[in-house]
Amino acid sequence: TNDSIFATRIDGKLLFANRLCRLMNHIPEDADITNYKAYEVLGNFKDEQHWNLFLEALRANDNSMSFICNHPYPEFNVINTECSAFIIRDDYGEDIIWNLERDISDHVRYEQKLKEAKEKAEESDRLKSAFLSNMSHEIRTPLNAIVGFSAIMAETDDREKRMKFHNIIESNNKRLLLLINEVLDLSRIESGALVFNFSEVSMNDLFREIFSTYQVYAGSVKLILELPEKDICIRSDKNRLTQVLSNLIENALKFTPKGFITIGYRLLPEWVELYVKDTGIGIPEDKLEKVFERFEKVDNFAQGTGLGLPICKTILERLGGDIAVTSKLGEGSQFTCRIPLLLAEVEENFSDIRTHISSLPRGKKGRKATILVAEDIEDNFELIQAMIGNDYHLLHARNGNQVVSLFESNHPDLILMDIKMPEMNGLEAIRAIRRKSPFYPPIIAVSAYAFDQDRKELLDNGCKDCLSKPLDKELLLATISKYL
Repeated sequence: TNDSIFATRIDGKLLFANRLCRLMNHIPEDADITNYKAYEVLGNFKDEQHWNLFLEALRANDNSMSFICNHPYPEFNVINTECSAFIIRDDYGEDIIWNLERDISDHVRYEQKLKEAKEKAEESDRLKSAFLSNMSHEIRTPLNAIVGFSAIMAETDDREKRMKFHNIIESNNKRLLLLINEVLDLSRIESGALVFNFSEVSMNDLFREIFSTYQVYAGSVKLILELPEKDICIRSDKNRLTQVLSNLIENALKFTPKGFITIGYRLLPEWVELYVKDTGIGIPEDKLEKVFERFEKVDNFAQGTGLGLPICKTILERLGGDIAVTSKLGEGSQFTCRIPLLLAEVEENFSDIRTHISSLPRGKKGRKATILVAEDIEDNFELIQAMIGNDYHLLHARNGNQVVSLFESNHPDLILMDIKMPEMNGLEAIRAIRRKSPFYPPIIAVSAYAFDQDRKELLDNGCKDCLSKPLDKELLLATISKYL
């Protein structure tokens, strides 16, 4: 049998114990069981007092009851058993207690896992609900400024006010884009599609670029840059490192009303250690462990989605590194990141690459370069037209068929290709152009598709470059200038 069975007299003296009962309670098979009392050798009972309480409960339940026992046996960890105890009077008129125990450990573990899964699902639902509520707030806040000041801007001729409103709109636009990018990154992480592009990265140049960017936004906070005298060049993903450091600096700025924020890096034997430390409000000790969990926010009143730090953690782990935080409430925090020290070969003169935009680009035979803009939304075409100005001759195609037709009749010098268009989409138009001529002009994809796999597909199908909407004017002009 798979049940543990024993029988005792009312005083607890054992009369019978089957093999499984002996095994569970370390009673030798050849031992005389009648030399023991139940509360002396059986794990069900702690002592004689516990045995007497068991007897009282059994009598109170008409000499029969069922209950659950937990046996902390070292060999079996904890064995959970379902016990059935009852009193039967034998042929001699003596009351004998019989106890049957069945191992239900697997069932208990299964129920525990179900309970944990349910609690995890409920917690996930709670966090996602909080995230969606927070997202609604985070989206509406910059949109309120963008929509509101756009309307006010159209009503005033005051140049100073218009510039002020423009700066507010631009700032909120960047905030909205950051929010969208965080959500996209979360989607990439959950789908396993987060892509990394490794290249040579000058650490000093990387930190100087980031320092210059955030020095403008530091306000009353002093931003300090600490760099080693000798620069190093490592092999890593510059964009992802920039993303991590930017997120940490933005967090520091958010929670440091005054004082200092110090950024820098140091070399360890096998690592590059990056750090961002501040003299801000600090993080409560009970929240330190949660700062890297998705949808968690240290301060519910602060701006942000609660995704930045978890994304940073994932990026660093994918780069082979890690991230840690130390903090004292009221004194500040320090985030420390480690990435593997993978040195890259560099030229002696490692200089910045600056894009030169020609004042008057020329096409064939000295004429203005012709750009074919494939865009089905009229407002988007007008935006591109306003960004480019009068330096280029523009052609407008509203669908893929028109793109192919205008390509054949006008031989443009460059094509800005929207991807989602009616009749024939951008990818189909690119393939049609390539079939018609091996000497097609540079094609730059301009699309709201922002995933890395989308970009790869576009490049694999013949695009020279990819720009994501919403467009940045300087990046658009720099990219066009690169190919004309």
